[in-house]
Amino acid sequence: MTMITPLSKQVFDYTNYPKRESRLFRIAFVLSCVTPVLKERLPRYLGRYFGKGQRYSVRTPHDAYIAVDQRNVDHYTRMQRVGGWDDHVLST
Repeated sequence: MTMITPLSKQVFDYTNYPKRESRLFRIAFVLSCVTPVLKERLPRYLGRYFGKGQRYSVRTPHDAYIAVDQRNVDHYTRMQRVGGWDDHVLST
């Protein structure tokens, strides 16, 4: 029988994520808008291979900032491209 142990709450230091977009994100966003075949794949590769160690956030239409995970830049470019931000993400 295995026991499930509770995890300790992780503290997130948001001060390490400046409130500005990086050049890499802007490039990934523009490329996702003009390349129909690579809308998701190209931003993901750019973030994973060239964005290591970068920390920044993107601004939502509701003036909130979301810290960008470099391994999943494709999700953030899609959110900006279609103008949709999930309500459960914003409320979190």
